[in-house]
Amino acid sequence: MATLQVGVPPNDPEVMLAEMQRELDDVRWIEDNMAALVEEYGIKFVAVRHRKVIGSSHRLTLLLEDLRERDIAPGSASIEVLYRQE
Repeated sequence: MATLQVGVPPNDPEVMLAEMQRELDDVRWIEDNMAALVEEYGIKFVAVRHRKVIGSSHRLTLLLEDLRERDIAPGSASIEVLYRQE
């Protein structure tokens, strides 16, 4: 089974497809849980990987810096801004 090397674009189509599916799943999870996420984190940027919040900040630059400090490639997470739904 092929694995993704964080920070290295995958050459294997199966790995690319798996990463695209993970991204789609995470974005859908964020959308489906927006109200609960806003309640817990407020209006912030969040980084999500495998349906789990792995970082948050009021400023995108600080979130990216935090991820890098923890050796998490920002491109390996779905980063979205939380907002109140009406």
